[in-house]
Amino acid sequence: MSAQVPPPGQPAQLPHDIRTLLPYRTTLVDQLPWIAAGVALLALVLLVLYWARKRRGDKPAAPPADPWDVLEGKLRGQAVARPFAGAAMIEFYFQLSLLLREAIELRTGIRATDLTLGELRGPLRKKLPLATAQVELVLA
Repeated sequence: MSAQVPPPGQPAQLPHDIRTLLPYRTTLVDQLPWIAAGVALLALVLLVLYWARKRRGDKPAAPPADPWDVLEGKLRGQAVARPFAGAAMIEFYFQLSLLLREAIELRTGIRATDLTLGELRGPLRKKLPLATAQVELVLA
């Protein structure tokens, strides 16, 4: 039994039969508030994402630190342990050697921190912008 519009002069049918309620057929008009709420929520989320991305892009990037200043700061920060002997002396010269290798990398482009001293001698003799005697002192 379905709910139909009764002909004129007859009473309207109730939305149920003897046993239970008749199924209610939903229409697009019934779903309109939910559709509108979904579209509004989607628009709000997109607006927040757009605002967040635009705001994040407004921050000025910090200029990169000058590598020579960084090396100078590391060199000044080298602490000499007392007594200067044994493991403390070895660690001090190891750190000093790494700083020198980083400076060589910055100046010449040679991957000095990845090479052994034997592998480094040839490229340094060619690329170091120093006199031959000074290059030999650096290598010594």
